[in-house]
Amino acid sequence: MVLLPHVLLAPPLLEKHEREAFTRAGDYISTAVSPRGNSLAVFAAATDSKHSKRSEEDGYASDIFISTWDSVISNSRRKFISDCFVTMVKFNKTMARHQSGLFDEDLSEDDLIWFNGIADEYLIALKLERERLDDEDPWPEAAISHTEILYAAFSLFQVMHLPSNGSLSGLVGEELLEWLNTNFIAPDSEAAIELSNLSLPWEEDRFWHYLIRCILRGLSRTALIFFERLKKHPSPLMSHQAEALVNILSSHPRSNSFDTEQEFFSTWRQWKSKVAGFRKKLELLSDEDGDDWLPWLLEIAHIMEGDKATIIRYCESYEEGWKEAICVWGIWVDVGLRRQNIPGVMTSILESLPQDPTLSEEKLFAAFFSDQIGEVIKCANEIDIWLAAHLADMMQPLGLLVESEDAELPIQYLLVDPSLWRIAVLYMYECGEAGQLQADEVLLRIPLNLGNTKGKEGTAERGQMDPEDDVLVDGRVKQILEICKDHGREGVRREICRIAARTFTELGKYSLAISYYTSADDWPGVGRIVDLMLTKSIAADSKEFIASVLEIAPSLQHASSYGQSIFQRRLSFLVRYAEFHTHWSQGDVQDAAWDVVSMFRDELVPTFWWGMLLKQAGELLLQDAEVMPFEVTEVFELLRRLEEVQTRAAQGSGPEYLGALMYQLQKGGEREALRQLESVRLTLARYFARCSVLAVGGKGRILPQPT
Repeated sequence: MVLLPHVLLAPPLLEKHEREAFTRAGDYISTAVSPRGNSLAVFAAATDSKHSKRSEEDGYASDIFISTWDSVISNSRRKFISDCFVTMVKFNKTMARHQSGLFDEDLSEDDLIWFNGIADEYLIALKLERERLDDEDPWPEAAISHTEILYAAFSLFQVMHLPSNGSLSGLVGEELLEWLNTNFIAPDSEAAIELSNLSLPWEEDRFWHYLIRCILRGLSRTALIFFERLKKHPSPLMSHQAEALVNILSSHPRSNSFDTEQEFFSTWRQWKSKVAGFRKKLELLSDEDGDDWLPWLLEIAHIMEGDKATIIRYCESYEEGWKEAICVWGIWVDVGLRRQNIPGVMTSILESLPQDPTLSEEKLFAAFFSDQIGEVIKCANEIDIWLAAHLADMMQPLGLLVESEDAELPIQYLLVDPSLWRIAVLYMYECGEAGQLQADEVLLRIPLNLGNTKGKEGTAERGQMDPEDDVLVDGRVKQILEICKDHGREGVRREICRIAARTFTELGKYSLAISYYTSADDWPGVGRIVDLMLTKSIAADSKEFIASVLEIAPSLQHASSYGQSIFQRRLSFLVRYAEFHTHWSQGDVQDAAWDVVSMFRDELVPTFWWGMLLKQAGELLLQDAEVMPFEVTEVFELLRRLEEVQTRAAQGSGPEYLGALMYQLQKGGEREALRQLESVRLTLARYFARCSVLAVGGKGRILPQPT
């Protein structure tokens, strides 16, 4: 992260006349840097909050300025980044399929053709961005110029390292010329239209300059149109020379028109002999024969012969300067120019046509032609971090970047736009270990917006309890978990599941909370939700408690199949306790009684709930005097548990066994809870006596005695 030496706020936090009062109040300017991006909060803080003299009436008392040293991302730029992101994902997935992430040291032609296709996709995205900017109102001239620089840089990378035919050893002159004509259009098309509309265009001063620029740029068809017009020149000699030039220029051999280099070189040598013969004939003419056109024809002949001095002289007068010279070099001077020869030619040209060291794009283009890859990445970073990131991303598997040059690239600027968080994170995961750690921190701080979840527990009712597939959860959670899974960030995934689970717990969405705690293997978290639901059941209506447990039942089933034994028992108690309330509320005393005894025998009841469950067992006996719900052995079990509670209470552990009952009673504390259990003891004793007198051996309704 690059820190600025100062930040300018508008409007200012303090006016000039407020500074003295601000200082007297014992305040100072404080900042808080965002952990997610290149932004910070600026606000007034007190040196000593207890003795601060700040008043709420002060204008700065509660003002917080959010400032950033990255430009806000426009809608067009956002779309551009998203388009490129699709290509980047495809590229990196393909790289991941290679064991080492690197191709063989000697790249095959098919490999380079594939890389060339990836570069084409980035260039298409840049073209679309340029078209979108063209449609904006007002016309964003600066943004358009910036996009054109990006296109020129990336297409130059393609020309220098990713030939369309996959051959790095092939001739490069035509590709360089095409790059020049595509990105630095000249000569002006408006001038061509104006000249073509004139009846005697050669009388215009700019006519010959236009023709020479066309020939220099290899625009033979355009030049031929005007040479055809020169055949009608009033001077028969000029007309004759024009016809000769038409024959020569129309037969100019271009390397991309031949199947083999040998055939091209042979044809080119013959053609150059014709040009030399034409020049010699021109030199035999006197100035008097054509004082207004002869010098220009000689200049054209010198260019076609590849005279370095003439080409350098004309390129010096053009805005593109050294770029124009090196791009036409392989057309006129050295038709056998290959990529490995370009740095040497570049050095020679810069001696006569120096670059502008104040322009980052000039330095970038020069670095490309000089094969200084480290400087390329440095200059690209000065122009646009997007350019540096994607160049480095493609250069690394090509083996162009050495380790020292493969620096971590800051992508924080994308976080200025919250909607681009996913793209920013995935870029960071491609930036080495430091980038991965930074991406982890960003993921942990992305707002989950779980409060916007629609529906309460609809998914739970269908039993789809995998949180990563829960369509009712905000899609952002699913995206974050997918990213963690794809990049093997298991620790981050679990922590995000915990965050989501805590949020759902606060929202009362216990089914989703349990699912996320289970996904995080956080069994204590699952236990806390169970305890929370049980605690709420004490004060809640039994129907409400039963309904809440039914809603989370699929989650409980999923969690119990993976959980640890201590938490499995707690989950089982919650379900069985809800079943007990269901039977009781339906008047099914026998099944409710069986639920109580079976929970005790299976050791599912937490000691905190013993007092409560024993009290409820006593209430069952009082509900219907004609029903004998417990067997004698079951009564003994309940009495044994009751005795243990009273013994533990006498030893000072009452709250451990009476906690739930004390919470329900609210008043009276442990003493009142023990008094309630004495009533339960009496009820159980009476029930035992009835069983003995009536000789009831099991559960059932009392039968009338025969008369």
